[in-house]
Amino acid sequence: MPKISVIVPMFNSEKFIQTCIDSILQQTFKDFELIVIDNCSTDRSCKIIEKYSDPRIKLHRNKKNSVNLKIEIVNLHSQANRFTFFKSIREMQFFLKL
Repeated sequence: MPKISVIVPMFNSEKFIQTCIDSILQQTFKDFELIVIDNCSTDRSCKIIEKYSDPRIKLHRNKKNSVNLKIEIVNLHSQANRFTFFKSIREMQFFLKL
């Protein structure tokens, strides 16, 4: 069981998602799972995620577009006791640069 779940919401993020995932994977702390929640993207975002073979990365695809990603989704998919939820990929990239 991972110590931390990092939750990244995604909607049509093909321009940023690879940089986002790579930044997370390059962190020195390795005991985490990364849950990417796709909010019905229509671009190549999911295809980019599917190229990763790292077992810590999990992709959840919403069946319909939701304005607010509900915490229940996180609870269903997170195996850690603690999680970090970023509202956007840009917010996460700023945090990782600190």
